[in-house]
Amino acid sequence: MRLPVVAFGVVLILAGAALWYVPLTSATTTIQVPVGDAYDFGVPTGYIVAGIPYTASWNSGSLTNVTIYSCGTNSACPNEVSAPVVAQRDASSGSLKWTSSAGHYFLLVPNTTVNLTLSYLEPVSGGLVGLGALGLGAIVLVVGLALRRPPTDAPAASPDPHPTKPAPSTAPDRPPK
Repeated sequence: MRLPVVAFGVVLILAGAALWYVPLTSATTTIQVPVGDAYDFGVPTGYIVAGIPYTASWNSGSLTNVTIYSCGTNSACPNEVSAPVVAQRDASSGSLKWTSSAGHYFLLVPNTTVNLTLSYLEPVSGGLVGLGALGLGAIVLVVGLALRRPPTDAPAASPDPHPTKPAPSTAPDRPPK
């Protein structure tokens, strides 16, 4: 009983670590960003420790310059263009890709009106599911290690130095046939 419980705990730990770290869930936002405006976005901090891959895709009727600025940890992300540039491209339609971490915010600024689709991948439920499975796996592993081992074969009983005679039978004797 001990080995299966320990093995189950190890499997939960590995699955939890993967669900906590590997970005598997997609989130997408589609919005029109008018000329003279900007779009700020980012994934808030939480239980995510992995890098988050972002993709910003757009289309417009004419050649457009799309610039993405880093706002650092400022979730208000003021509409300033003095921040460091993360990515930039000139095209009537296209996409930009980059990777960042949770708690970092960005500002997308087009020089014409664009239809924007922003998508990113994150761990399941922001990493909470993985963290829960990781913790449960640790508990199951500790319980499995704490279980007593089943006793191995009991040692053979030593022979009785004073064997007893079998008790006489009280059944009547029958004559042989």
